[in-house]
Amino acid sequence: GGEEMLYPLDVDGEYILNGGTNRLVISDGEAYMDYADCPDKTCKNTGRISRTGERIVCLPNRVYVTVVGADEEVLR
Repeated sequence: GGEEMLYPLDVDGEYILNGGTNRLVISDGEAYMDYADCPDKTCKNTGRISRTGERIVCLPNRVYVTVVGADEEVLR
């Protein structure tokens, strides 16, 4: 298994994931994948997530971003 990080959705920021293969951006209470070096770009095309249970998945790079809990944190 990889590392797990928690990022609050109420703090804007950019986060390099998986050693640089993906970049997660949090802005205005929403999270989205700003960059991915994978061929299919499914994670980028997912768009913005903000509600509990919503996910962005980058299968080629094995990166998973999920909104968890009422305190609206993003889990990688």
